[in-house]
Amino acid sequence: MPLSVEDRMEILALVTRYNHAVDAGDIDTRSETFTVDGVWDSDTSGVVTSRAAIREHAATRAPQAHLRRHWTNSPVIEGDGDHATIRQYLWLVETVEPRRTLMIGTYHDTLRREPEGWLFAKRVLRVHSRIDY
Repeated sequence: MPLSVEDRMEILALVTRYNHAVDAGDIDTRSETFTVDGVWDSDTSGVVTSRAAIREHAATRAPQAHLRRHWTNSPVIEGDGDHATIRQYLWLVETVEPRRTLMIGTYHDTLRREPEGWLFAKRVLRVHSRIDY
């Protein structure tokens, strides 16, 4: 069965919840956007497997969270039943002077519907441009 409008809205809400959690340094909410066996795969930090390990990884980044904002756009959502993918662009910016663009990349996500709703089974970030920060 194709994804419904409600499924698509729930998937976009998941992405928004993740972005806000990362930017707020909310490691619990950030890790809870992943399945228990979820995978975070980033050009900047490597592969992290399991919700618990993703939480530990997020804790190392949380103290600097207030210094940047994650903006995602141009989502392409595909899927059916309890499985979906979403591809979208990332624009990471500073919230303090000099307010630079820190990173531009693309998320390639695999999602799974769990009893608690849509979650990331695998979140892959491929970086196109980045400055040291």
